[in-house]
Amino acid sequence: MGTAASCRKDAKRDLILAIGEGDLQQVKLLLNHKPELAKGGVFHSALSPLHYAASHGQPDVLLLLLENGAMVDASNSFKQTPLMLACKNGRLACLERLLEWGANVLMFDAYYERTCLHYAAKSGHLHCLQRIANAAQGPTVSETWGFARFINVRDGSGATPLHLAARAQHSEAVRLLLSNAALVGATTTKSGRSSLGLGSTPLHFAARGGSSECVKELLAWGANRLHKNSHGHTPFFIAMKFHNKRCAALLNPSTAEPLVWPSPWKFMSNLDPEAKLLLEEALAKANDAWENRIFAGGNHFQYNEEEKPAQPGNPMEDNEDENELCCICFEHECSIEIQDCGHQMCAGCILSLCSHKKANTGMATASTLAPACPFCRGNIERLERAPLKILEPKGTVVEDEDKNLSKSCAYINQLNNPVESGCSSGSGNLIGLVSKGSFRLLTSARGSGRVADIDLSKESCSDHEMIGQQ
Repeated sequence: MGTAASCRKDAKRDLILAIGEGDLQQVKLLLNHKPELAKGGVFHSALSPLHYAASHGQPDVLLLLLENGAMVDASNSFKQTPLMLACKNGRLACLERLLEWGANVLMFDAYYERTCLHYAAKSGHLHCLQRIANAAQGPTVSETWGFARFINVRDGSGATPLHLAARAQHSEAVRLLLSNAALVGATTTKSGRSSLGLGSTPLHFAARGGSSECVKELLAWGANRLHKNSHGHTPFFIAMKFHNKRCAALLNPSTAEPLVWPSPWKFMSNLDPEAKLLLEEALAKANDAWENRIFAGGNHFQYNEEEKPAQPGNPMEDNEDENELCCICFEHECSIEIQDCGHQMCAGCILSLCSHKKANTGMATASTLAPACPFCRGNIERLERAPLKILEPKGTVVEDEDKNLSKSCAYINQLNNPVESGCSSGSGNLIGLVSKGSFRLLTSARGSGRVADIDLSKESCSDHEMIGQQ
């Protein structure tokens, strides 16, 4: 009897060694000799061979075990499933196999009360995180829990996957979760094992973790810098307490607010993919400039000579032969088209129009008015990337339309603050612009509001004189 037990123990050990080495032939031999090994627990932690295959990234061995009767949702002594271990260790191929065999994404472990989504978020494995999010959109989750509830599920300490990703300094995982309906203002419902206390937001966790990139990402999605947890601590206090000075500078309530992604508006949820990419880049550049101003002690952001924005009086200098320019900033090419009116603006100006600088939970109130087209005051139904239109002579080279988005923000600030920028009046700047010749204006034909190219160099001078009199 003792010999039989010893043989079983040796067979289990040989199986574990074969799984770790990825020796598929040896695993087949052992399973042919003892088929029950595919289902049995191993050693004190009750890890099954399927757990080992999932954690060590052996998809072929994992498939063989499943075909030989291994339970896809087998639990170890901590109630962890193979799917959780695959997410924890970033084993995407194994994760795919487990999902194909019907692994349950709604199971919780016994120690932390976490799902596979918590494990993927805490470990920062983006491919696994996205795959679990995609699986949660299927009928198994959507018809029982609902996708939004699953993305914001809390563990035993009341933390959501977004809390864990922010605490672990995974800024890309934070961005992915936020883009998949994670609540930026979610609060912990229990003190649990966290030292931050009840009512802490992901921003508190990011301040504790010390990642300025996570802090910027959360602020860009509307996280509230002034929110206090049950101890009365703001994220700024947490950052100072744990000596995360860079985070503290961004979270200081006395500094200016960053731009916030305009998520409340309906047209932002149906963005054209290319338009979304342009706006995300514009938001990132604007908030990078905001961050640089903070760390420069409140001074204006220092540009390199090649990046220095043009003076307000000559914004179109040397640009006569470039692509069509935005009529708001006169600095960048029109890259976004407003539907249904058809007006075009650059990504930076669209973002400034639709964004806001006051941190909030990202939810529009009933009294909040959606932004309108600045040209015709019509409703914005959707935003699309503008069709590329080249207006330069032959032989010239077209530059990337989003190369210098930061100039747009600088120029808008100069127009909004004429005293600080040295501009005496807007009419003088307009005269300087029209004197350059051709630029984009609105047509009045049938009130379409679409843009057209008008050569003003051959127009009558009456309009110029009228502007000068004003």
